Amino acid sequence: PKSGEKHNFSDFSNTARQSNVMTPVSVYERFAGPVENRTGHDRSYPSQWDSGILDLSNSSTSSSSDSSSGSGVFVLELWRFQESWILPASAGKTVQGQGGHAAEAKRSNFLQREELRASYTGTFMVSDLPALKLAGFQRPGLNQAFAEQPEWRVNGEPTWWSEDGRHFIYYAEEYNHWKMNALRTSGGDGLQSVGQGGRRSGRGFAHSGPVSQTAAGDASMALRCVDGWFEVSDGDWQPLEPNISPAQSWALAFTAATVESDATLTSGQLSTREKCRAGSTAFCGIRHSKSANGSVLLFLPPVPESPEADSELVISEDADTEIEEANTSWCIEDPEVMVLAPALPEAKL
Repeated sequence: PKSGEKHNFSDFSNTARQSNVMTPVSVYERFAGPVENRTGHDRSYPSQWDSGILDLSNSSTSSSSDSSSGSGVFVLELWRFQESWILPASAGKTVQGQGGHAAEAKRSNFLQREELRASYTGTFMVSDLPALKLAGFQRPGLNQAFAEQPEWRVNGEPTWWSEDGRHFIYYAEEYNHWKMNALRTSGGDGLQSVGQGGRRSGRGFAHSGPVSQTAAGDASMALRCVDGWFEVSDGDWQPLEPNISPAQSWALAFTAATVESDATLTSGQLSTREKCRAGSTAFCGIRHSKSANGSVLLFLPPVPESPEADSELVISEDADTEIEEANTSWCIEDPEVMVLAPALPEAKL
């Protein structure tokens, strides 16, 4: 919606009924990703997932009064696929051959493959979110829109997150100003490390002027002021006057009532499959304005793990390999994020 307009989802369902897309639930928004990094040279992505699809829909059972409140139903599908060839431990070892002669064991590499799918289904709500467009910094990743995220706090204050999900702004209590930093996968210090008492407490690439004690409790006023800003340049703090202007963003609050995962792991001739169902889980996202082509930044929920998972084991008669534990090195102190772009011709949110 344009600035000042209500989030009237009944308009979306009316459009869907006219086009006979789906009944009784119509997908009026679809997002797909992850979106490639557009603000820097680092193309690595801070997520374990290879792809994600988010559908936002309007239920026909919702009343007109409910639809104007900015709510609906959603389906989030995440998928990961990893494949590699492993050299067996016995390859290259010396064994006793015919006639007592030593021989080298020869054996082909074997395939190791992991495929994981996760599905989250439930309801979501939309609300307006404070956002700022920043420009004028030497570091490219700082020149973009940042939206407030109350769910992730540092030193008691909400953090602000960039369109690409790689950079954030936090309140550095010991210095009484706002600092700009990034996820560890994007060359920053990480969210959890910069808080009071953290290993990288108070560090950052740039910082605002001091937070006024007379700002009526709104510490973000210092973010909106162009005075007092500094940025690290060649190892020293240099003053600058950035361009700061209001931006428009929306908060997405998701509550998944149904959470399922399906994992298949193959190692040589051995294959296992495990299906899990978990209880309700909540997560959040940010919908940015047209400056980001309407992209959605998701703070991804954890992979469902159920103690009563249905599992299936398939082993061939000549299998003699072991399954290694899945790589979890991606799971560091930062939140796991993914940026999804609109996948339908017209964005309606």
